[in-house]
Amino acid sequence: MTGEGMTIINGDTVTSQKVTFLGEKGNYANIKMDMSLMPASDGNNYGFQFIKRDGKAWLNVELLQASMDATRVIGSFPCRKVK
Repeated sequence: MTGEGMTIINGDTVTSQKVTFLGEKGNYANIKMDMSLMPASDGNNYGFQFIKRDGKAWLNVELLQASMDATRVIGSFPCRKVK
């Protein structure tokens, strides 16, 4: 996270971020973060959802496209803590 509290993904700072606690407020062991990156350095728009629950975390990513008829491109990735 940056000093302003916004998340950095692959060197890009997200353009919006919403944090929801999935239990008692302030308990970062159970949290959901909805973020968007518009546009990313590659020119695409992305939506991210980071979920951490009971010691497990994963990141869902969707390529946001202008056409509602376009095929949705979604990826889900398990997360692990790195040094």
